Amino acid sequence: MPPFAIHEIPIQQFAKWINLFLSRNGLSLEDVNGDDDLITLHTNLPVLDGGATMVIIPDLCLDLRPPGSLSMPIWAMESGFSSTPVQMRGQLRAVADIVPELDAAFLISIHEAKYVPPPKSIPLYTLRPIPPSAFTPPAHTMSFGPVVVEGITWISITSITFEASLRCDDGQFRFGEGSLFAKGHLFPDLEMKGVDRLLDLAAQRFLLRVAEIMECTSGGDASRISKVRSASETAAFPMHWSKFLHKLQEAVWDTAYCRYHAWHHSSKPQQDAPELDPGPSSKRPALPE
Repeated sequence: MPPFAIHEIPIQQFAKWINLFLSRNGLSLEDVNGDDDLITLHTNLPVLDGGATMVIIPDLCLDLRPPGSLSMPIWAMESGFSSTPVQMRGQLRAVADIVPELDAAFLISIHEAKYVPPPKSIPLYTLRPIPPSAFTPPAHTMSFGPVVVEGITWISITSITFEASLRCDDGQFRFGEGSLFAKGHLFPDLEMKGVDRLLDLAAQRFLLRVAEIMECTSGGDASRISKVRSASETAAFPMHWSKFLHKLQEAVWDTAYCRYHAWHHSSKPQQDAPELDPGPSSKRPALPE
């Protein structure tokens, strides 16, 4: 079953920023290393430990493939609406333990006030469906709820945070502390300076790795390698937090409508109701079959 838009939009937007970051530095997901992709971007791709005893499925991974090696995640991201920050940090920590090459981990956590579906005994349950247009966000103000339609609160976001962690010189990730960790706030207040600093540093470190891989590849373009290496000293990650918040606002109201739709169509005759779920089932480590 597909997850709610409020879970998917952060992943889609971060992937969009990654593509913009690559293009601004003369790179793309079409770059190849020999016959293999040099840079790849994955969503929900399993990461297995060496003994294949555990499978971790991050929401998003940015991979590099050195010459003659397998593709390896350099960045990993988790987006949480139904998952807690503790669960997501656990996912990212597990990926970091499995993949020593992982250099940066990001998580966005969307917190909501407790949602209780209305009882189906109320008249609204038997009335004609409410049109999606009733769940349109306001045009001139930023609103993350409460989304109240027909007197029912379908969703209410209380806070949105973003965490960035980079691997330390001793090879460890220290989620929650140290100079290579930052937690930013997107809502109700906007304060992302610490996260912006680490995103820029992660971008610079990523470009340096790309340059090193290119240098090990026979027939590499020396001028292009020099450009990437030079960019690794000053690169900035192209974040647009205001645009992100507008996209997320749309996702909040869309999620409210999906909740209403699922409630209104449940336990009724077939009415082409969409399959809905608060989030993917891959949020927890899974044992292979």
